[in-house]
Amino acid sequence: MEHNYALLSAAGSVGKDSPRKRKRTGQPNDPRRVWDKRKERARINIGVAFSRWKELRDKLQLERDADLACVLLDSYQKSGPSTSTPYKGPGMPLQTLSSIASSIDSLSDSFSKMSFNDESTITVNEDANDLHNTVIDFRDPNGSTSGKESDDSTSDEDYVPSLCLSHKVMCEDDIIGQRASIVYEAKLKQLVTHLQLPVLKCNFINKITKETCQASPPFEVHLTSRGTASVLQWICSNGHKVWTWNSQPMLKFGMQAGDFMMATNILLSGNNYYKVSHLFNYMNMGFVGKSTFFNIQDTYCLGAIKDMWESKSSAAIQRLKSKDGVVVLGDGRMDSPGYCAQYCSYTTMENDSKEIISVVTIDKRQTGRNSVVMEKEAFVTTMDKLLSELKISGICTDAHAQIASTMNQMTGRYKGTGVVHSWDVWHGAKNLAKKISAAAQQSGQKILLHWVKDIVNHFWFCCKNADTVQQFLKLWSSVLHHVTNEHEWYLGHCLNGSLPENQDKQWLESGSKAHKALEAVVLNKSLLRNVHRYLPFRSTCQLESFHNHLLMYASKRFSFSPLVYEARTLLAALDYNHHKDRPPLLNKNGQKIFRRLFQKKTGRWTVYALKVAKDYSYIPDLQAAIVRARLQADMGMPRRRSPRPEDPRTLGLLPRVEPPSIGCILESHVSRGIGASSTQPESRDEHLL
Repeated sequence: MEHNYALLSAAGSVGKDSPRKRKRTGQPNDPRRVWDKRKERARINIGVAFSRWKELRDKLQLERDADLACVLLDSYQKSGPSTSTPYKGPGMPLQTLSSIASSIDSLSDSFSKMSFNDESTITVNEDANDLHNTVIDFRDPNGSTSGKESDDSTSDEDYVPSLCLSHKVMCEDDIIGQRASIVYEAKLKQLVTHLQLPVLKCNFINKITKETCQASPPFEVHLTSRGTASVLQWICSNGHKVWTWNSQPMLKFGMQAGDFMMATNILLSGNNYYKVSHLFNYMNMGFVGKSTFFNIQDTYCLGAIKDMWESKSSAAIQRLKSKDGVVVLGDGRMDSPGYCAQYCSYTTMENDSKEIISVVTIDKRQTGRNSVVMEKEAFVTTMDKLLSELKISGICTDAHAQIASTMNQMTGRYKGTGVVHSWDVWHGAKNLAKKISAAAQQSGQKILLHWVKDIVNHFWFCCKNADTVQQFLKLWSSVLHHVTNEHEWYLGHCLNGSLPENQDKQWLESGSKAHKALEAVVLNKSLLRNVHRYLPFRSTCQLESFHNHLLMYASKRFSFSPLVYEARTLLAALDYNHHKDRPPLLNKNGQKIFRRLFQKKTGRWTVYALKVAKDYSYIPDLQAAIVRARLQADMGMPRRRSPRPEDPRTLGLLPRVEPPSIGCILESHVSRGIGASSTQPESRDEHLL
């Protein structure tokens, strides 16, 4: 007898026969309902025999359950039944199994050595208690099921759906991209009443007496919450666990896939654990434990994020190696406002493509606990690394005094290299506006406020059009004549052309107090001494935009461990690089869509163009790498997390003073406004004594 052992599974046939999803009509002859009925009759429950079934299938090297079923059926028909009386028990008699086993010795040597114990000695292991493993689908290639077809007029009461199957995650594709929903427990309980278990009685075996419980339904259903999952347990009348169902797939070492993905995506989306935990608490939902979240984050997420960033940045640097004379933009960002920063992230961006190619994070402990020099240290580390990989001809930064000190004072170049250091013209214009606004606050000089925007625009014009310092000084000094309505003088003239007759600005009087204050700002020695740094006319405004975007992943109002802060910074860089070239959003007429924005500082309205929504298409790859790290691990998460070699916390505690014991602190603790803590005498005088 020949058989096609590569039978199609029911799920696979559905995908091919049904190109599009059909809606249920609710009628008895609904095609979907008829299909479900046929599918149900293709299921066979093998219960506690699953472990032996699986072992036999593996030893015979068969890929499908249907293959093994055909082998056993062929062998049974060749050997013949062991009795003329049909067997009506709950399963195949053991004698029949033995005869089948002895008849297929030629298929595998190991198959003949299998032992079939008495039913009373069979124990229910964890795999045999898995719904996914104990229900097998058999279906022929033509789509028909074993047995007779049911009448289409069968009533709804005869239609009993089987329990949804849980499964184990064997590869990242089993969980990445899978849809999930919020399910209320009341609805789950309502669903349970309409489900049918794949076991007919309790199979619990007493380890001492070796007796099987054999309790019959109805079973009591217990619904519990485990993390973000719901767990259903069927308990027999004797208190034994008959069946367990989990609403989530299981990862390696017993981790719930939903909990794992929740912890992973909190970090990848830039969210905060405590905020999301509050959200789930308000929704009255279970959530991942705090220690579990931080374990998953440190064990699997941090390494995957760093690996993806290194892969992306290496590809970007490889593309720039063929370019002669790469110009980069650099700027540092502290993790907290004020002068109490712990981390400094120095970001470097290629000038033409505006792609971030380097992110270096420095911890305060790496600079002798001196936060003032962190940006300089990060700049030096960045430049030394990039110079070993690229042909850099120039770098543009803000007017940071410590970074300027690393340059040659005569040539303005970095160390002994040919890298030319220039300053950000946007920061220069911003500082100029601050100085003019500060001068306008003095008595009798308020008129300068009306000229701030024009003078700043003139500064941009001079930096853009001047090639030498002499040309810049000639153009820049003309503003002192223009503001007094003098457009031609002995050594030159204005370049503005004819002015409108309805000029609404008030002219300054030459030699007045306001004019002399403006002259002091325009001809400032420090500005003129460093003006050559602005002439390359470069700006780091895109880096300022990135630093604003970085707040989404690493807010300055929350503290993070060193490696987590670095990972969040890299996530922001991945996000920025992936979405930096998004096209503008267009309406149905193909026109750009603009939005108005009020600038509170300048008191003016501006507009900006909307862009298409972000797709975050790189996130599935990052999720897959994290899940793969769990699946390929040789052991579960460690109970205690030890610091990695690159962790700055190995350099010691952040404070310079060793912490005293809690008891010593409580003894000297005084509550503000009360005079004594709960651990001290009530009288303040007695405490002072």
